[in-house]
Amino acid sequence: MDRPAFALARDTASILLTQGLIFALQLLALWLVAVGWGEAGTGAFGVVTSLQVVFQGAFSLGLAYANTCFAARDPSRRDELHTTTVVVTVAVSAVVVTGLVLGRHWLSVTVLRHVEPDWLLTVAAGFPFALYAAFVTGLWVGEERIGRLNRLELLRAAVFLAGVLLAFSLAPGNVLLALWAWAGSFIAAGLVAAAVLWGWDRVGWAWRPRRFVEALRFSLVAYLGDVASNIHQWFGLFVVNNYLESAAAGAYYLALRIASYFWVLAAAVRRAGARRVIGSPQAPSWNLVAAMTRVTLWALLLPTIAVVLSAPWVVPAIFRGFAGSVRPLQLLLPACVLVSCAIVLGYYVIGNRGRPGVVTAIAWVGLGTNVVLSFALVRPLGVTGVALASAVSYSLAFLLLLPVFRRWGHPLADLFIPGREDLAYFRALGGHLRNLFRPPASDGEKRAG
Repeated sequence: MDRPAFALARDTASILLTQGLIFALQLLALWLVAVGWGEAGTGAFGVVTSLQVVFQGAFSLGLAYANTCFAARDPSRRDELHTTTVVVTVAVSAVVVTGLVLGRHWLSVTVLRHVEPDWLLTVAAGFPFALYAAFVTGLWVGEERIGRLNRLELLRAAVFLAGVLLAFSLAPGNVLLALWAWAGSFIAAGLVAAAVLWGWDRVGWAWRPRRFVEALRFSLVAYLGDVASNIHQWFGLFVVNNYLESAAAGAYYLALRIASYFWVLAAAVRRAGARRVIGSPQAPSWNLVAAMTRVTLWALLLPTIAVVLSAPWVVPAIFRGFAGSVRPLQLLLPACVLVSCAIVLGYYVIGNRGRPGVVTAIAWVGLGTNVVLSFALVRPLGVTGVALASAVSYSLAFLLLLPVFRRWGHPLADLFIPGREDLAYFRALGGHLRNLFRPPASDGEKRAG
């Protein structure tokens, strides 16, 4: 097994362990929301919280990708990148928060049925902190400070779970309390990120207008793709909420959240290989990202089949009253496997090739497909039709990348056919995971070794 792949397995093991714990906390919080607020309450909760993903992802992920690229090539520009982060966070937050506060009554009547106007204030409260934290995490990924990023996400998941537990114990049917628990987790993450950078790293201020424009020019193209990707992910939920009942939105939200948890492995693999993919020449970078894609595909395949087959019994047993989530979950899960592969491959297109426009164009094609199919299928097929529309459009994110790689001269077989090095990777990954649970060796054991 070559050294980059071995290092990738080592780093993935550490990230995967933390992401697994975060997944467990998020799943427990989701279960509490489903049990305490039922299908209708869960649907309203899902619609409001998905707004944060749309707004936060729209700007933050675009600039976070730029931060990752620039920080990976020149870590000394941290002060400059952080200044850019603060400037854009303040400007964008001012616009979004003002729009939410002034337009919340109009939104609740038109595009956000079953949502109380004051619930949108939680989005306004959490937005600036979520935006700032997302920028900072992009910078940390570029500097390979993955441990910091994992601890910040773990903190946010823990704060959210604690808040949901408190809301569940005080008022199980109060959706507003659950939403404040969710917003509070973003506020905590943003404050901690700022404390680390300003208090621990002593980050300074640096302003170079030319580089600022350069960063925004690159990130704007990626930003447009992130807008489409985030709307695409949650568009089906808004269609269900507006055309069907709030309970149907709850069933769809639960299915989509469970399916999206399968992206944990893709996120871990991508973060572990981020700097190697970005900073390597094209041929080694492609070999590495192809291996990362194969690992993601084959590692998720068996769990997906198991969950799809067992969902009719497992989902109603764990989430009582959510039998309507079974069919959407069965449709969304296989598509989420392909989305996971697209997430890994997109890092190569943006970070190494420097072609964010490719990912952006594909994201908008996928969104357009989702819009057309969702409106066409929601009336005759209900929640199942929207899930089918999302599954088809999600899969396009991966399938449309394949002709691009073929045009660039990359063998597509590299993405699908496993080899001995992949088995070696899984063995190394398992070994690293076991080592993480072993107690440290004593001095006598080290000398004996």
